[in-house]
Amino acid sequence: MTNSVYAVTGASGHLGRLAVQDLLARGVPSGDIVAIVRTRDKVAHLAQRGVDVRVADYTRPDTLRTALVGVNRLLLVSSRCGRSAAGAAERHCGCEDGWCLPRRVHRVPERRSHE
Repeated sequence: MTNSVYAVTGASGHLGRLAVQDLLARGVPSGDIVAIVRTRDKVAHLAQRGVDVRVADYTRPDTLRTALVGVNRLLLVSSRCGRSAAGAAERHCGCEDGWCLPRRVHRVPERRSHE
């Protein structure tokens, strides 16, 4: 059986930070947690604990593909649109009512253990 690798987008934000802390508190090994952020420095404390910190941005879908390599469990936290210059988030993300999600999220294949 393979271990679950959990990824949390927006790990430097309020909800994402709490989700990573909860995974750690539940005993998930830090090496099985991927914290996805736009700015690595904001979660240096997580990297020091052994959490795999990866940089990605909803406005750059290629970065998400790279950041999700090896992940089989994902918490995708939305963000507010219009935070980037000239509304780039609105152009590149699927915005609805001011919230932003990547237009394209590739489904992570589900792995089932055989008992």
